Amino acid sequence: MIVAVVTAILLVSYLWIGTMGTGAEMALLWPGVIGFAAAGLVGALTGARRHSPASTACLLTAAAFAAYIVGRASMGEVAYFARVDILLALSVFVLYGLFATVVTRPRLRMCFVALLLALVLGNTVTAFYQRVNDPTFSILPGVRRSATSHNPGGFYNIHPHLAGFLEVAVQFAFALCLFGRVRIGMRVLCGFAGLLGCAGLLISMSRGGFVSATAGFLVLAAAGIYLAKRLHEHQFRRLLWLGGGFGAIALLVFAVLAAGALKQ
Repeated sequence: MIVAVVTAILLVSYLWIGTMGTGAEMALLWPGVIGFAAAGLVGALTGARRHSPASTACLLTAAAFAAYIVGRASMGEVAYFARVDILLALSVFVLYGLFATVVTRPRLRMCFVALLLALVLGNTVTAFYQRVNDPTFSILPGVRRSATSHNPGGFYNIHPHLAGFLEVAVQFAFALCLFGRVRIGMRVLCGFAGLLGCAGLLISMSRGGFVSATAGFLVLAAAGIYLAKRLHEHQFRRLLWLGGGFGAIALLVFAVLAAGALKQ
């Protein structure tokens, strides 16, 4: 019961930040941050049991990354934005820690995956509407995007933030589609969401997003080669040629579309 409560608080808080706390009004971040803090307190004070051991290496890596973000934000020139970045970094670390140690049931974790895919869909559809009709459109009632450019930002106030979200969500979706222990229906949904996220990334017109996404695809390809050799060594060459061919074509198409988008 406690685990379900923690999961519900995390999902609602993440949904709030992913829709309302996206930069148009900084004050709207606070309910989501408070929700993450509440979930952490509930999980810690109630002594929620771990159903499977968490990887110490992964926890230490996440802690080191959070410490890096906090340290970098603390050196920011604008104190207000620095505090917001620090709070978000700590909130995300709480989110990761709870999912790694408390929310370990596959069904509960799949709720988070479904929410992430829904945000990919919502951001891409909103970005397409902004590209075609109104670049200042915002999903927040009575709020207009204050972006200095005409590039779509989806739920976000500026387009690099949309690209930052999508470039991570796309890798997550493709990784789950290719390597996740999920049913075929979820694999198809994750693959579709990954392609949709790539379309949203192209619509965002973010150069940094294009570069980061390409680097992520290369890392994903390297992970696929490693797993293919480890699990299917007798068919490794065939899988390497087949997967490498499709991957190269997909990467080339993405690069051509990205270059065309930047020229426009």
